Amino acid sequence: METLSTSIFANSYQYKLEKPFIQAEEKSDKFSLSGVINLGSSNEIPQFKKLANSGDPAEFKDAKPYFSTHDRTLIIADEKKDFKRFFSVPKEKSGLGSFIEEFTFQLDENDDIIHIDYAVEPQDSDSNVEDMSKYETRVEIVKIKEGPSPRIKKPVVIDSRTGKVEQPEKKGFLATYWYIILPVVLLLMFSGGSE
Repeated sequence: METLSTSIFANSYQYKLEKPFIQAEEKSDKFSLSGVINLGSSNEIPQFKKLANSGDPAEFKDAKPYFSTHDRTLIIADEKKDFKRFFSVPKEKSGLGSFIEEFTFQLDENDDIIHIDYAVEPQDSDSNVEDMSKYETRVEIVKIKEGPSPRIKKPVVIDSRTGKVEQPEKKGFLATYWYIILPVVLLLMFSGGSE
Protein backbone atom coordinates (compact mmCIF):
# COMPACT_ATOMS: atom_id res chain seq x y z
CA MET A 1 0.00 0.00 0.00
CA GLU A 2 1.27 3.47 -0.88
CA THR A 3 2.44 5.64 2.02
CA LEU A 4 0.68 8.99 2.21
CA SER A 5 3.05 11.86 2.90
CA THR A 6 1.43 15.17 3.70
CA SER A 7 3.22 18.48 4.29
CA ILE A 8 2.20 21.20 6.71
CA PHE A 9 3.01 24.79 5.79
CA ALA A 10 2.67 27.78 8.11
CA ASN A 11 3.00 31.51 7.49
CA SER A 12 6.67 32.41 7.28
CA TYR A 13 7.42 35.15 9.75
CA GLN A 14 9.98 36.53 12.18
CA TYR A 15 9.06 35.92 15.82
CA LYS A 16 8.60 39.07 17.86
CA LEU A 17 7.06 38.56 21.28
CA GLU A 18 4.52 41.14 22.33
CA LYS A 19 2.31 39.80 25.10
CA PRO A 20 -0.12 38.09 24.87
CA PHE A 21 0.50 36.84 21.31
CA ILE A 22 3.06 36.83 18.53
CA GLN A 23 3.10 39.77 16.16
CA ALA A 24 4.66 38.90 12.84
CA GLU A 25 5.77 40.47 9.63
CA GLU A 26 3.94 38.25 7.16
CA LYS A 27 2.93 38.00 3.55
CA SER A 28 -0.36 36.44 2.59
CA ASP A 29 1.04 33.97 0.08
CA LYS A 30 4.47 33.03 1.55
CA PHE A 31 4.62 29.89 3.66
CA SER A 32 7.43 27.88 5.18
CA LEU A 33 7.43 24.14 5.70
CA SER A 34 6.83 23.34 9.37
CA GLY A 35 6.51 19.56 9.21
CA VAL A 36 5.69 16.41 7.31
CA ILE A 37 3.06 13.86 8.32
CA ASN A 38 3.53 10.29 7.15
CA LEU A 39 0.14 8.65 7.41
CA GLY A 40 1.14 5.22 6.13
CA SER A 41 -2.05 3.18 6.01
CA SER A 42 -4.97 3.42 8.41
CA ASN A 43 -3.56 0.47 10.40
CA GLU A 44 -0.20 2.15 11.04
CA ILE A 45 0.57 4.83 13.61
CA PRO A 46 0.98 8.19 11.83
CA GLN A 47 4.31 9.98 12.26
CA PHE A 48 4.95 13.71 12.38
CA LYS A 49 8.40 15.04 11.53
CA LYS A 50 9.00 18.63 12.62
CA LEU A 51 10.83 20.73 10.03
CA ALA A 52 10.52 24.18 11.55
CA ASN A 53 10.94 26.87 8.89
CA SER A 54 13.10 24.68 6.67
CA GLY A 55 13.73 25.29 2.99
CA ASP A 56 12.72 28.20 0.84
CA PRO A 57 9.31 29.74 1.46
CA ALA A 58 6.59 28.16 -0.65
CA GLU A 59 4.10 30.33 -2.47
CA PHE A 60 0.38 29.58 -2.41
CA LYS A 61 -1.56 32.17 -4.41
CA ASP A 62 -4.90 30.57 -3.48
CA ALA A 63 -4.18 31.19 0.25
CA LYS A 64 -4.85 34.94 0.04
CA PRO A 65 -8.59 34.69 0.87
CA TYR A 66 -7.70 32.86 4.09
CA PHE A 67 -5.08 35.38 5.22
CA SER A 68 -5.64 37.71 8.15
CA THR A 69 -3.14 39.65 10.24
CA HIS A 70 -4.90 38.32 13.35
CA ASP A 71 -4.67 34.66 12.35
CA ARG A 72 -1.99 32.09 11.70
CA THR A 73 -2.77 30.28 8.46
CA LEU A 74 -1.86 26.62 8.06
CA ILE A 75 -1.91 24.65 4.83
CA ILE A 76 -1.95 20.88 4.60
CA ALA A 77 -0.75 19.93 1.13
CA ASP A 78 -0.07 16.73 -0.75
CA GLU A 79 1.53 17.58 -4.09
CA LYS A 80 1.19 14.03 -5.44
CA LYS A 81 -2.59 14.11 -5.20
CA ASP A 82 -3.07 17.86 -5.67
CA PHE A 83 -4.68 18.04 -2.23
CA LYS A 84 -4.76 21.24 -0.11
CA ARG A 85 -6.63 22.26 3.04
CA PHE A 86 -6.41 25.70 4.68
CA PHE A 87 -6.81 26.44 8.40
CA SER A 88 -6.84 29.83 10.11
CA VAL A 89 -6.04 29.84 13.82
CA PRO A 90 -6.18 32.95 16.04
CA LYS A 91 -2.64 33.98 16.96
CA GLU A 92 -3.50 34.25 20.63
CA LYS A 93 -4.17 30.48 20.56
CA SER A 94 -0.95 29.46 18.84
CA GLY A 95 1.27 32.29 20.03
CA LEU A 96 1.39 31.37 23.70
CA GLY A 97 4.48 29.88 25.30
CA SER A 98 3.56 26.31 24.45
CA PHE A 99 0.71 24.57 22.74
CA ILE A 100 -0.48 21.19 21.60
CA GLU A 101 -1.95 21.00 18.12
CA GLU A 102 -3.80 17.98 16.82
CA PHE A 103 -4.64 16.93 13.28
CA THR A 104 -7.35 14.31 12.76
CA PHE A 105 -7.37 12.76 9.28
CA GLN A 106 -10.52 10.96 8.16
CA LEU A 107 -9.84 8.40 5.45
CA ASP A 108 -12.20 6.52 3.16
CA GLU A 109 -12.00 2.81 2.33
CA ASN A 110 -9.22 3.53 -0.23
CA ASP A 111 -7.14 5.41 2.40
CA ASP A 112 -7.74 8.75 0.63
CA ILE A 113 -8.15 11.84 2.81
CA ILE A 114 -11.75 13.03 2.84
CA HIS A 115 -11.66 15.40 5.82
CA ILE A 116 -9.18 16.98 8.24
CA ASP A 117 -9.93 18.43 11.67
CA TYR A 118 -7.50 20.78 13.39
CA ALA A 119 -7.47 21.69 17.07
CA VAL A 120 -4.97 23.70 19.10
CA GLU A 121 -4.76 23.80 22.88
CA PRO A 122 -2.61 26.46 24.61
CA GLN A 123 -0.70 25.13 27.63
CA ASP A 124 1.01 28.00 29.46
CA SER A 125 2.10 31.56 28.80
CA ASP A 126 5.23 31.73 30.98
CA SER A 127 7.72 30.01 28.69
CA ASN A 128 9.71 31.47 25.81
CA VAL A 129 7.82 31.43 22.51
CA GLU A 130 10.93 30.74 20.46
CA ASP A 131 11.53 27.44 22.30
CA MET A 132 10.10 25.09 19.66
CA SER A 133 10.43 22.08 22.00
CA LYS A 134 7.36 23.42 23.82
CA TYR A 135 5.26 22.87 20.70
CA GLU A 136 3.73 19.44 20.27
CA THR A 137 1.92 18.10 17.22
CA ARG A 138 -0.30 15.04 17.41
CA VAL A 139 -1.77 13.18 14.46
CA GLU A 140 -4.70 10.77 14.54
CA ILE A 141 -6.22 8.69 11.76
CA VAL A 142 -9.93 7.86 11.73
CA LYS A 143 -11.04 5.31 9.15
CA ILE A 144 -14.66 5.45 8.05
CA LYS A 145 -16.49 2.37 9.24
CA GLU A 146 -19.45 0.88 7.49
CA GLY A 147 -22.56 1.45 9.56
CA PRO A 148 -25.68 -0.63 9.80
CA SER A 149 -27.64 -1.06 6.60
CA PRO A 150 -31.44 -1.00 6.52
CA ARG A 151 -33.32 -4.27 6.16
CA ILE A 152 -36.93 -4.75 5.13
CA LYS A 153 -38.92 -6.89 7.50
CA LYS A 154 -42.17 -8.67 6.79
CA PRO A 155 -45.22 -6.45 7.20
CA VAL A 156 -47.19 -6.95 10.40
CA VAL A 157 -50.98 -6.69 10.64
CA ILE A 158 -52.31 -5.18 13.87
CA ASP A 159 -55.88 -5.87 14.98
CA SER A 160 -57.73 -2.56 15.27
CA ARG A 161 -59.94 -3.78 18.15
CA THR A 162 -57.34 -5.38 20.40
CA GLY A 163 -54.18 -3.61 19.25
CA LYS A 164 -52.34 -6.94 19.12
CA VAL A 165 -50.40 -8.36 16.22
CA GLU A 166 -52.56 -10.72 14.18
CA GLN A 167 -50.95 -14.09 13.60
CA PRO A 168 -51.38 -15.49 10.10
CA GLU A 169 -53.68 -18.50 9.85
CA LYS A 170 -52.00 -21.87 9.98
CA LYS A 171 -52.72 -23.67 6.73
CA GLY A 172 -52.83 -27.40 6.28
CA PHE A 173 -50.45 -29.41 4.11
CA LEU A 174 -52.73 -29.41 1.04
CA ALA A 175 -53.51 -25.68 1.35
CA THR A 176 -49.82 -24.86 1.62
CA TYR A 177 -48.43 -27.05 -1.20
CA TRP A 178 -51.41 -27.33 -3.60
CA TYR A 179 -49.51 -25.69 -6.46
CA ILE A 180 -46.94 -28.51 -6.35
CA ILE A 181 -49.34 -31.39 -5.71
CA LEU A 182 -51.87 -30.44 -8.45
CA PRO A 183 -49.48 -30.66 -11.44
CA VAL A 184 -48.09 -33.99 -10.20
CA VAL A 185 -51.60 -35.48 -9.82
CA LEU A 186 -52.67 -34.19 -13.25
CA LEU A 187 -49.53 -35.57 -14.83
CA LEU A 188 -50.16 -38.98 -13.31
CA MET A 189 -53.86 -38.96 -14.33
CA PHE A 190 -53.38 -37.99 -17.95
CA SER A 191 -50.21 -39.86 -18.67
CA GLY A 192 -50.92 -42.84 -20.80
CA GLY A 193 -50.53 -46.27 -19.30
CA SER A 194 -48.32 -48.81 -20.97
CA GLU A 195 -50.58 -51.21 -22.93
